Amino acid sequence: MGLMNYLKQPGCPVGIQVARSMGCCARPAYEASDPLKAATKSDETPGWWQRVSEFCTVRVFYQFWALLLTFLCYTALHLARKPSSIVKDTLAPNNTSPSDPGWEPFVDNHSLLGNLDSVFLGAYAVGMFVSGHIADRMSLRLFLVIGMFGTALFMVFNGLAQTWNIHNFGYFVFVQIVMGLFQSTGWPAVVAVVGNWLGKGQRGLIMGLWNSNSSVGNIIGAVVCSAVLPWGWGWAFIVPGIICAAIGLFLFFFLVERPEDVGMLSVEQQRLFDAHRNGQLDDPRNVRAAEAVAAIFDSKLSTIHSKNGAISRNGSAKQLTSEDGVSDGLLSPPEPQLEPISFWRAWLIPGVAIYSASLFFCKLVSYTFMFWLPYYLSNTPVDGEKLDSSYSGYLSTLFDVGGIIGGVLIGLFSDMFDKPAILSTVFLYVAIPIMYVYRVYGPVNIATNVGLMILAGIAVQGPYSLITTAVSADLGGHESLKGNAQALATVTAIIDGTGSIGAALGPSIAGWIVDPNNAATWDYTFWMLMGMEAVSGILLSHLVYKEIQLIRKRRNGYTQVPEHAPPIIHRVASVY
Repeated sequence: MGLMNYLKQPGCPVGIQVARSMGCCARPAYEASDPLKAATKSDETPGWWQRVSEFCTVRVFYQFWALLLTFLCYTALHLARKPSSIVKDTLAPNNTSPSDPGWEPFVDNHSLLGNLDSVFLGAYAVGMFVSGHIADRMSLRLFLVIGMFGTALFMVFNGLAQTWNIHNFGYFVFVQIVMGLFQSTGWPAVVAVVGNWLGKGQRGLIMGLWNSNSSVGNIIGAVVCSAVLPWGWGWAFIVPGIICAAIGLFLFFFLVERPEDVGMLSVEQQRLFDAHRNGQLDDPRNVRAAEAVAAIFDSKLSTIHSKNGAISRNGSAKQLTSEDGVSDGLLSPPEPQLEPISFWRAWLIPGVAIYSASLFFCKLVSYTFMFWLPYYLSNTPVDGEKLDSSYSGYLSTLFDVGGIIGGVLIGLFSDMFDKPAILSTVFLYVAIPIMYVYRVYGPVNIATNVGLMILAGIAVQGPYSLITTAVSADLGGHESLKGNAQALATVTAIIDGTGSIGAALGPSIAGWIVDPNNAATWDYTFWMLMGMEAVSGILLSHLVYKEIQLIRKRRNGYTQVPEHAPPIIHRVASVY
């Protein structure tokens, strides 16, 4: 029972507590004598932290810290997925020779490699649905640590197959299944942590930048695996496993999973507080916020028990005072501990099913590129010459460079226009001709190949990035949940889990289609990918129609905009 309670409870991690005791980190915000200053700036703390706090608030620092650690976490997990694509040509070379014999049972049986990819991604998809449900019910930090160490362990087991001279296909299948289950803990948990720290209006651009973790992981994974491949293909798995274990240990000691764990206001409380101080609660577009603050006012008498305006630490009750010590009257009452929503209830949140279905096809395309692009490059002559495995691995990272650019661009546009369905559909349809041109003209020369590969990465990865980050986080806090924030990991798991089923099928379908001795099979593969992008866009048609209708209403004089939209959108709306 004690263990279960420990696993369920978040809290300030050991590393942060030690840093505080050494004067290297901010104290809990509500220990300060002036709660408003504490909610926005550090109390007096000696050392380098005081200098840092002159440039940013404590909240901003912890937001950056959470973003950085979750970024490193998922970068490591994606790094761990890259070896299987890098070693394909080593395990099953196109033409075996004494110097390049391959590895049984994959020699002359390329489809087994595609099957292994599908086994991993299938286990990942199944685990995703379960992990989101669990993550909403236990400490996200410990949940991530368990996943990181489990991934590290089975990455090492995969690499040791070369040392132990294992040629049993069942062994590789077992390792991939367990590794897929452990890896599925990552995405729902990191998105939930980021959602705990970022409000709605901040998510598009910031999460677009943050979501480059997958592309950065792919790039680092390709570089690391290609660098150690001459040592033996087993090292391409062992080294990423060691990296995962190291980052998992760092997460255990230093990841702060929510603001309340370090004595700060939650994102929603901070939003209400800022709106109150800025006089925005009189704005008719903030009716819901005003009603929420009114409810807070109604309960304040039950939580203030001292004459000097001090805080009564009863549950999560907190009184906020202005910088001159005068109360602004905004009080956060004890919050009821709402039960996490059920798996089936999460499916009924408007938009979840549609975005999940769209991501199924979108992620199918993305992961087919991730697992098969190095193999495609090493078996398709560019400027009349075939590329070796290591160089193909390095070159394939440019697709992920495009993915980073695409994620940032679509996130920025999402914050500006708040039309994720329209943006995703545009990117999906633009990806279709780009993939066609890449297949036809990519082999002309390296420069053309590189340019088109980056463009393909932008168009293919952009919608995938937006749906799995900002859209998932927004739907996890949908208004239909009536304030229950304990749905973020579940919703994220449903959307990404459904996408992962497509991701499991894509590489396997490519494995069935591709024959390295028949160039026409690559044409069939690209046509399949273009068709999947088209279906993904078609599935968003209903949401696109609704967003277009909203645009028409605004043009006809209806200027109400979403409460979470960026300030520039509110200013433009107020003019018209």
